Amino acid sequence: MTRRDTHVEHMLRDLAAEPVLARDEFKQRLVATLQQQPRRTRQPGEALLSWIRTRWPRPAVCWGLIAAVLVLALVGILTSRTPQRPLLTIHQGAAQISSQRPAAPRVQKSSEDLISLTEGDHIALDEESTASLHLFNESQIELLPGTQLTITTARPRSLWRAQTVYMQVKTGEVQVQVTPLRSENERFEVDLPAALVSVRGTAFRARVISPHHTYVATDEGVVLVTLHDPAQGNPMVQVPAGHQVDAIVGQPLEVHPQETAGRGTGTRENNHPTPVRPTALP
Repeated sequence: MTRRDTHVEHMLRDLAAEPVLARDEFKQRLVATLQQQPRRTRQPGEALLSWIRTRWPRPAVCWGLIAAVLVLALVGILTSRTPQRPLLTIHQGAAQISSQRPAAPRVQKSSEDLISLTEGDHIALDEESTASLHLFNESQIELLPGTQLTITTARPRSLWRAQTVYMQVKTGEVQVQVTPLRSENERFEVDLPAALVSVRGTAFRARVISPHHTYVATDEGVVLVTLHDPAQGNPMVQVPAGHQVDAIVGQPLEVHPQETAGRGTGTRENNHPTPVRPTALP
């Protein structure tokens, strides 16, 4: 115990022995003595530590914030490496590209360069040209000669929305390779004059035979084909790998093995195989 502490203790004892009337004067002396005591000097860094304790969140919250920042940074890196727009490569001939924007159609000749496209762009190939449309997540559409395709919707997945792809093919033939989708909310659809093809991860071919006839063949996975025929209630069937279907308005949908009707013929003349009865989706 220091000398000052001993002095204060003696004063407190004297205070207890003082009459009640004299205590006010004694209290003033005690206060004056205490005020003469030197204040404790803070050590270097104590002010900073005190500020951190009063203003910084709890450790659990801090770690949560750090984890959130790391996740967002990782998502940003992955997103920056994934093409966000469809890219077109012309292998042979030329492609006429037009869009909904107020701009004149442009003609792109065959080149190794990638042509960046966006929603609303329309691609038209002549009878001597071929091209490839590269989508996000490594999905790809091969455009054969005479194909006309419109990119209606092309939205990659993100933290806030599901992936959605919707293409319209007016003429020609396409060969499609789709990377498997991750959730039921994601969509990849190719709309042709006579049928809509919906996939979740597969490889298939689709050809426009006429405005009322579309040929679809599945090479990998399963595709869902919906016939554009309101009179029949727009029927739909699943076409498994190795099978094909001729979607003809006014006729029932029948799925056949590709080997029976001729791989990629798109016709049923002189071929009457026993149809495969697929399970229609509800």
